[in-house]
Amino acid sequence: IIKRDRRELNEVIKRVSSTADDARKSLEKLAQEDATLNLKNKGLPPGEMATRESAAKAKGKELLHASGADFEFKLLLTQAEALGYAERLALVAAENEPRPGHAKVFANISSQLKARHQEVLILLRSPAVPAR
Repeated sequence: IIKRDRRELNEVIKRVSSTADDARKSLEKLAQEDATLNLKNKGLPPGEMATRESAAKAKGKELLHASGADFEFKLLLTQAEALGYAERLALVAAENEPRPGHAKVFANISSQLKARHQEVLILLRSPAVPAR
């Protein structure tokens, strides 16, 4: 949910969402073709899972209680962090994937996430303008 925002913010968030959805679909297609690719198994220790869940809840709370320029800043910062992490994760997967077709999918996802990450950073650096 986007509270009152500038048009540029809304457009960037829509592109981020669309890119994430496309990546999800690509990964689901790979998982259907390859039974060894389990998208539900995160393979993380319980402490790491709990930390991630706690961080997500805290960020969600911050966004719910923020408004105006503060909301925009926090939303963009959250998106920048997530996109940067996901971009690197997909790149590492591409670099370590022995199957060329899978590696290409991961590399494409990384490239798309990198583009969205750059868009978010550009917007983060620009001053927030109150919505009219």
